[in-house]
Parts: sequence; structure tokens; C-alpha cells
Amino acid sequence: MRVALLCLLVLLAAPTGVLATDGPPLADAGLDQRGTLDRPVYLDGTGTTDPDGTLDDYRWRVEGPSGTAVPLDCETCVRTRFVPRTLGRYTVALTVTDDAGHTATDRLYVRVGTSGAVGSVGDVAVALDGPRTATVGDTVRYRARVNVTERPAALEWRIDGRVVRTRAAAAADAAVLEYTVRERGRYRVNVTATDAAGDRATASLNTTATGTASDGVPQGPQPTVTGPRLLTGGVDSATYRLDSTDGSYVDWFLDDRRVGEGRAVAVSLTPGTHALHAVRQTSQGPVRLTFAGNETGVVVDPGPTLDVAVLHGGDALSVDARAVDPVGDLDVLALSVDGERVDTASARDDGAVRLNGTYAFAAGTHEVVVSASDARGQSARVARNVTIGDGAPTVECTETTPITWLPPVLVCEVV
Repeated sequence: MRVALLCLLVLLAAPTGVLATDGPPLADAGLDQRGTLDRPVYLDGTGTTDPDGTLDDYRWRVEGPSGTAVPLDCETCVRTRFVPRTLGRYTVALTVTDDAGHTATDRLYVRVGTSGAVGSVGDVAVALDGPRTATVGDTVRYRARVNVTERPAALEWRIDGRVVRTRAAAAADAAVLEYTVRERGRYRVNVTATDAAGDRATASLNTTATGTASDGVPQGPQPTVTGPRLLTGGVDSATYRLDSTDGSYVDWFLDDRRVGEGRAVAVSLTPGTHALHAVRQTSQGPVRLTFAGNETGVVVDPGPTLDVAVLHGGDALSVDARAVDPVGDLDVLALSVDGERVDTASARDDGAVRLNGTYAFAAGTHEVVVSASDARGQSARVARNVTIGDGAPTVECTETTPITWLPPVLVCEVV
């Protein structure tokens, strides 16, 4: 009996430990933001943590004001961005998964307006963009952008309280008002959007007119676009300006798509060749503004990308390297050993090149460099000390296609 009682006391006195379990991660999509129409909104999930494990996957999703999905630069990156194309509230969700398969989701909201005037009532939002200064004789343009939950019914334009246009929202010219400035002074432009439910929102801005009608006629040299025409080294955005302006309304176009207005514009560019120009509105009609010499070209060249899948020694030097260039101006892929070039491969028409082979060298340790360069002198390189000869490990590689719709991959092992 004493033995049984002692065992019972020991069991009761033993610490009541609880088996630890892996909990879910703590998702952090960041704080609510305000965005600008047609300008990137940046998202940062680096605040996400997993107290008892590691994070395996990030998944971003953005829904626009109408509930449709909005494309992102990268849906599975820790940091990413998107460009809002309509006014209103965007819902951003970040879902993370840890190494145990647990998930967590955090949301934030981005309210998007424009750099101009914005009016919002209930579910109706309207933004108004246009010049703040004008010259008498100029024909200036004002643009309205509307976002509503219900189908928009009409847009009404007023200048100094006087109705100058009313259009059904579906009309092709409803969102643009062209107005010829007749006299000096300050005037006020209003645009009112009405939806099918009768809700209304109004945006307003003021424009100051100076000069005389003759001042509106373009005479002499026109403003010139300034800014970088060659972007290299991974740079993919730039700001362009006019070297002078008289305050006339200016539109900016990239590859014939309107990307901004005013004296300067900031643009994001993809690799390749683009055409950039501005259009100045005058009483004599639109005037096209370009870089000096009537040039419009802008080239984005991030340089070559080099992937060295195999670079090993053994009985001989084994190399398998690939290089690509997004703009197709890859020049050469080269292999150098101990400072001497031993092999090269030229790029194909698609801008890609592969160097694959086995090379015999004297026993010992050699400095091996694989480099890719493009026509603009940009390069990428991988350098490694490789041992050749008895006792050096040998690597055998085979090419396989584990998923039929993906490119083949190399699987290597030391033997």
C-alpha cells in the first residue's frame, strides 16, 4: 500500500508538461495607404514572422474597387507593387505559409485618387485633371475619371457655374472637356458625376489665364524633352522634363499610350526600345515635343543574365553555362582559365547562348572564370577555383525534364 501511495504522490507531483505544437505564422501586410492613379503602390511583407518555424511562401492578392483581380509585379515576393488604373478602394491580402503548412492572412486597404482634384460622395468618386495656368487663345483639356459602384449615368461640366456640357457617361467624349480660353483671369471648372442610383460627386479646380490671343500661337523653337535615353545596369524607371514651358497644357506619351501630364513625368519601363514624346496643346492645334534632333527613342538594357549550372573539376574541367539578354544584344559567353580565354560561344538570334563542355588541364588548382558580355559593354561573371587531377572529386550531370512544360534542368552528383 505504501508503495502504491508513493507512486501516486510521485505522479501527482510530476510537472504537467504540455506537448509544444507549431502555431501559425503572423502575417503582416503593412498599414493602410493612399495611392495615386497610374502610379505604383508598393507593398512590403517583411514584418511577417513565424515565432516557432520558418516561412515558406508569400502570396499577394489585390482586388480593385469592382472586385476584380489587379496584376502585381510579383505575387510570391516579400516585396512587390501594383499600378492602380481606376479610382476607389483597393483590398490587398497577404497570405503566408510556414514550414508546417500553417497559413495566415493579413489585409490592408489602399484608397486611390489622382494628383488633381478629387470628389467623393458615398460610392461615387470623380477626379479632375487639367492645367492650372493657360494662355489666352489656347485650347486646353480637362479630364475626368469616374469610379462608381452603380453604373454611371452622366457627367456634367461647368465653367464658373455655367453648364457647358452634359453627356451620358457611356459617350466617348464624356470624360474630356476642351475649352478655348477667351480672356485673362481666373476661372473655375467643375465636373459632376451621377450614378444610376442618383448619387452625385463633384470635383473642381481653378485655372488662371494670362497673355493675349496672339501669345497662344507657337512661335520660334519649341520646348525639348530632357532625360536619360539609355538605362542600363537594372535601372527601369526615369523622370523626363521639358527644358522650358510657357504653362501650356502638355500630355506625355510612352509607346503612344498617355502616361502623364504637366512639365515632368516619371515612367517605369520594361527592357527594350520605347518611344517617348510630349504633346503641347495650343490655339493652333497640338504640337509634338521630342528629344533634341526630333528623336523619341529610349532604350532599357539591364545587361546579360548568367546561369552557371556546372563548374567542377575532377579528371577534367566540366562547364555548363547559359546566358540571356532581354534586349537581344548579348555579344559573347566566354570561358577563361588562369587568365587565358580557352573557349567562347556566340549568341543566337533569340539573344541566348550556351557553353557546355569538358576541358583537359594539368593537375592542380586553376582559377576559372565564366563571363557574359553584351554589345554595350555590360557583363556578368562567375569565378571559382577548381582542382584538377588525382583525388579531386568528379561530378556527373544528366539533363532531365521533370515537368513536361518546363525547360530541361541539370541534375548533378559527386562520384
